Amino acid sequence: MKHVFSLCVLMFAALPAVAQDTRTVIDDLGRTVEVPIAPGAIASLDDLRLTLPLIELGAPVVASHGRVSRVDGSVYIRSADIQTGVGFDNGNIAFLGNDPLDVETLAAADPDLIVTLVARNSPITQLEAIAPTVVFDEDATDRFAIYARLADLPGRQEELSILEARYDMQLAQLTR
Repeated sequence: MKHVFSLCVLMFAALPAVAQDTRTVIDDLGRTVEVPIAPGAIASLDDLRLTLPLIELGAPVVASHGRVSRVDGSVYIRSADIQTGVGFDNGNIAFLGNDPLDVETLAAADPDLIVTLVARNSPITQLEAIAPTVVFDEDATDRFAIYARLADLPGRQEELSILEARYDMQLAQLTR
């Protein structure tokens, strides 16, 4: 029995890793990017415009750009503590720095998808060497459209519908 178990372990160890299913998206630079259908580890290179929406959608963010407090030097994701209660200290999210971003920490987070903004000016080829990278142009695209596209990347459209309904209810309540 012991030999059968050892043989099974060796057989499974010899099998190649199963490749993740992918799909094609076009980013705001017009690039065709093969992204995982169900990313399990997303790195975001802008805290307010990308990380915060991903957290709200329940997407698996493993690393993020962030801010450093001038008061005590602590690091934070802008508005995330207030809106979601999730931050670097309790969200298992690696702090990538502010400007410049720490590429070594990014690589160590082992993302299977990176999202960034045109304004970040990060070298795309360097990012693509780590993981597929989707670039958003926040100046050319409506922020709600970016939010919807962010929801689509990890398959969080249902969560987006819930957030949109809540937003609409809050607007209606404010206008009353």
